[in-house]
Amino acid sequence: MPDSAAEDLLIDDEIAPRPALRILVVDDEIDICELLSTALDAVGGYTTQVATSAKAALRAIDAEPTPFDGVFLDIQMPGTTGIELCSIIRKTPGYADVPIIMLTAMTEQGYLKDAFAQGANDYIAKPFDIGAIRKRFAKERTRRHRRTFLKDGNGPETIRALEDAVTLFRIERCISKDAFETYILQSNRRYAPPLTVRAVKIARVYDLHSKLPATEFQKIVHAIGEIISKLTGKSGDVLTYFGNGVFFTATSGKSALSLSALSDALEKDTRFAVLSEHGLNLRVILGQETVLSTESNAEAILSLGRAIETAEADENTQFGWSSFREWLSHRRSVGQEQSRISKSAYEQILNEFIEEGDLGWK
Repeated sequence: MPDSAAEDLLIDDEIAPRPALRILVVDDEIDICELLSTALDAVGGYTTQVATSAKAALRAIDAEPTPFDGVFLDIQMPGTTGIELCSIIRKTPGYADVPIIMLTAMTEQGYLKDAFAQGANDYIAKPFDIGAIRKRFAKERTRRHRRTFLKDGNGPETIRALEDAVTLFRIERCISKDAFETYILQSNRRYAPPLTVRAVKIARVYDLHSKLPATEFQKIVHAIGEIISKLTGKSGDVLTYFGNGVFFTATSGKSALSLSALSDALEKDTRFAVLSEHGLNLRVILGQETVLSTESNAEAILSLGRAIETAEADENTQFGWSSFREWLSHRRSVGQEQSRISKSAYEQILNEFIEEGDLGWK
């Protein structure tokens, strides 16, 4: 399902009667809670419950028989902060993918990174307008519906096709692909210097995906994600799995990730021993550090494509092909993300046109 600006505007249209969306608003300022609650009620299609502390929020969550449809959460609260509460909510059964949108007046980039690293989907700076909040929540709802096909019942997202960009849970600072894109765009919009991103690419990933059982391939992806997270702990990189064997890391400074440390960790990890049983080797490429473009959202997204290209250039150099089978594997292992990145960039251009009113859509 495309994540287009047009769909974002249409998501709340009442084509057919639907149950009101249940929203939890958490802010220690009661005036903010009442303002947001009143505004959402006035829009229609929402019912809100407010909490002025982390304890009150957790009591509200515990009292509900089914999870809330979304949470608006203030970052700066006394006692348990909004970022800490976000982490707790994410670990609560039923809330692994419920949209959490942070509301904050904080201006430091570290707060934004920490919020996304703990599971936030989006971030809105105060003072805010209800139109922006409604649109952001609609987008996260659309994304959540799009990801449901990756789930096996109530379990985690499952890699079925090679391009599936599943969320790798229980890995520190590892977030969903959608949240990662939002994080880099929010950072570029608000802060300087720009973020630096790197691509980590599983070479000949088609071989691994086609020859391994799906559960084993997913374990390999998860293990690589854990290693990347551990190696970037010092620099605090936010990371994601993008699909097609590609991981991204993003940091506001120099990443602690190095090819030597990554290769050493992969070689020593016994979880990859299963590959030899299938006649496979694990070869991982670390792309060059790429500074995100600040010219526009579309250019920032295209910077991700350039980061992948640096990794795949090394893959082409190091792992060529000498037979038809190797050529086919190579062809199906590289260049697979470029069309999706281009599409995302085009959607950003469309969003900008709509926001500026150039298309006549209000």
